[in-house]
Amino acid sequence: MVLAFLHFHYDIKVLNFDHPQDPEIEMNGGLYFIEMDEGHQNTDQLRDKIKTYYYAAGCYRVLFSMSSRPDQQEESRLEKLFKISAEVLKGKKGRILGCCYSQFLEDGKIWNHKSEEVSL
Repeated sequence: MVLAFLHFHYDIKVLNFDHPQDPEIEMNGGLYFIEMDEGHQNTDQLRDKIKTYYYAAGCYRVLFSMSSRPDQQEESRLEKLFKISAEVLKGKKGRILGCCYSQFLEDGKIWNHKSEEVSL
């Protein structure tokens, strides 16, 4: 759904769809990885995921879409993600972007770790 929204509102090119749940796209001249977070990973697992997959050198950004289990709030999950990414990616704080899934479908807004809206 996030990918469909982006495709409708932006000029995107899907580069790699080998893993449909986490596609790589090119949008406005930049490379983005799309992550759908469904709230099943704990803090340590999220930290390991960010460190393992998104610490590497390169010019790209990761867009996390937060969709939580009923016992969690999307907003608190997004805050947790930004806190972890600030710890793990000290020199690359702009690499992780995020949005709350339900809110994103309404307004298309994406945020950085400083809670500032980001233009794609």
